[in-house]
Amino acid sequence: LKKFPLAAIPELLRETIARDVVQDQISAANPYAPLAVGVLAEAAGVPHTNPAFVYLPADTSLGVYANDYGNEVFLFEEREPFTGDKNKTYNTPKVLDKIWGDNDAHIDQKSVLRARILDMYIMDFDRHDDQWRWYLEQHHKDDYYYPVPRDRDQAFFLNSGLIPRAAARAWLMPAIQGFRDYIPNINGFNFSTRYFDRSFLNEMDENNWKKQTDKFLKKMTDSVIQAAVNAFPDTIRSLVAPMMLHRLSVRRSILEKNVMKYYRFLAKGVDIPATEKNELITVEKQDGGAVALNMFKISKKGAVQQNIYSRTFNPAVTSEVNVYGMGGNDRFVIKGDHGTPIRIRLIGGKDADTYTDSTTVKAGKRIRVYDQR
Repeated sequence: LKKFPLAAIPELLRETIARDVVQDQISAANPYAPLAVGVLAEAAGVPHTNPAFVYLPADTSLGVYANDYGNEVFLFEEREPFTGDKNKTYNTPKVLDKIWGDNDAHIDQKSVLRARILDMYIMDFDRHDDQWRWYLEQHHKDDYYYPVPRDRDQAFFLNSGLIPRAAARAWLMPAIQGFRDYIPNINGFNFSTRYFDRSFLNEMDENNWKKQTDKFLKKMTDSVIQAAVNAFPDTIRSLVAPMMLHRLSVRRSILEKNVMKYYRFLAKGVDIPATEKNELITVEKQDGGAVALNMFKISKKGAVQQNIYSRTFNPAVTSEVNVYGMGGNDRFVIKGDHGTPIRIRLIGGKDADTYTDSTTVKAGKRIRVYDQR
């Protein structure tokens, strides 16, 4: 439960005021946050770990470590989170290798979105790639990976005081805005997930974001919020209960506005990787400048199979779409007799790809193809 700031500070600064500043920021986190987050996650349908706090006495069985670790309180959490009948999980780099390597492997992006909405509700800013595990389920012979968030020690972070508030400016450390009645800058707050969200939410359109946010808010009832606060130890609850009840309640009214603002931020430019296998990728320019992008599996015999990606891009929100063929013999098909202001880049992989443009409206610089000779 005790945090040590030295590891987070460059060696040259460890004996300066930086040490005191970092230690002060550690005190702004609620170390018992994981207990309350588990209750909220359960209500929201987000997989979670089941943390507990344990006391380790200075026992002789600790040997040489007794002085370092004895007589302390520790957070005790599963390495492999409980996920029903699934007892094995994977880290994020391994999952990326799976979904980029084979078009039979997929991410359940709606589950990722639910988890990320929870992150924004509780202002948990420390959500980089290593804060996630993934469990596997098979549906119709395809593999689907589901996220399990972990390590919730930065949820409900309280940023107060002149210097910390100044440090939270957009050009410095925007992630540490803190758990308040409002969200100053939702885009800057999500800085640590800037790669994660672009990798695992690239199929979610505006309707998906609105629908999942609405479902989430309906589950954050007064009784759920009260149960989350009640999960704190009694001495901690007596200190933070009024503040927590108030802020978890009022944040329900400001969440959708901020979540949709963040959606529009991500939707400006979207990267869509295919896999190392063969795919058919269709780009249809529609009336009004919209672009419908679909991706289909191609069997070893050349037959077009099921759809593995589908999203229609609105030119009022999206200005750029980059499609990466990765490997395999991919077929890119451009169709639709309409112009679009959306810039589309089709980037082929190392294998031989085919490009077919059947439109009657000249694409000009709006659609560009990048490939080897």
